[in-house]
Amino acid sequence: MEAGVVYQGGSPAGEMRFPVKIAHVTDSMDIGGAEVMVQSLCRLHRAQGHEVSVHCLYACGVLGEALRDEGIPVTTYGPAPYWRLSGRLFKVFRQLSPDVVHCHNVVASAVGAVAARFAGARAVICTRHGIVSKPRNLRRQGFFWLTARCADRVAAVCTRAQENLARATFAQPGKLVTIWNGAEPAPILNGTYTQDANDPAVFKLVAVARLGPPKDHLTLVRAVKKARDSVPGLLLWVVGDGPNEPSIRQLVSELDCTDAVRFLGGRRDVGDWLARADLFVLSSESEGVPISVLEAMAAGLPCLVSDVGGLGEVVRRACAGTVVNPGDVNGFAEAIVHYARNRKELLEHARNARTSYTQYFTLERMADAYMGLYQNPRAAVSNPNA
Repeated sequence: MEAGVVYQGGSPAGEMRFPVKIAHVTDSMDIGGAEVMVQSLCRLHRAQGHEVSVHCLYACGVLGEALRDEGIPVTTYGPAPYWRLSGRLFKVFRQLSPDVVHCHNVVASAVGAVAARFAGARAVICTRHGIVSKPRNLRRQGFFWLTARCADRVAAVCTRAQENLARATFAQPGKLVTIWNGAEPAPILNGTYTQDANDPAVFKLVAVARLGPPKDHLTLVRAVKKARDSVPGLLLWVVGDGPNEPSIRQLVSELDCTDAVRFLGGRRDVGDWLARADLFVLSSESEGVPISVLEAMAAGLPCLVSDVGGLGEVVRRACAGTVVNPGDVNGFAEAIVHYARNRKELLEHARNARTSYTQYFTLERMADAYMGLYQNPRAAVSNPNA
């Protein structure tokens, strides 16, 4: 199976009616990368005239509430045992008669794919949004692939993720296809900022991520401390919140660099901070293709990232930054210093980031790729952009 950045293939006459009725199945619609992708797909496909709904196994979440406010049906089913959840979904799908059931990640796929197939959905798609840490795990990955027998396709969000899934217990490599994540540019609200936000003498880093595992902000803070000896005007903006914030703040205090690290919390104006930064940084220990790196590229921001999941693939493909090993404090510090001293290269990578985003990583491109998959899930996969 050839990994495809964009799934191509039209719908033979009579195979799928238009508009397409699409039902997404998720664990919940709390804030997260997969959930943001579902929300974006729902909005864009509905704007194109398709009928969409979301089916949350456990909780609606804030993103689900937002979709409800926009008139998109969001239904919750649990908590309950898997078999009971699957039965409830089966009854709803029999009444709803969706053309496509799109399941996201392990539990939603295991529960939703079986219900969708027995309810008569014309296409069943499962997307895995990250990298499998233990592909040979029988209980989790084996269970996923056994239930994925009911799916037409399993989509991975990057080539490394596809290769990883192909090694899993009971895998069916012939069902795998790669569809890169897409994202909208982060919103710019033109708020009020501190004076250093627009100071050209300050070299500004921005990290947009939840403050929790596996983002590894501690490595980034240590790298900032080390790089600051060579870049006195260095400043790191930490955008996000989460359970690891106290330990990150403690390390910042212990390293005596509180004036070099600013905690901005969870924000709606992410685009403003991306626009004012010089370099996007993400030091994760594990990833799929995070929305934040795509938003950074959309803002024309060079990227310094760890070589995990699809991060390295995206940045190398775009020639838009530097990739270092996860946990490599010296590697991150050296790259920060290099960019601070080489503004010409920084600007070149910035242009490459924006160009690559426009070519490969827009929300419209991702939505079109999935629509092609929905309309003809058994077509051969092409990879025109490899």
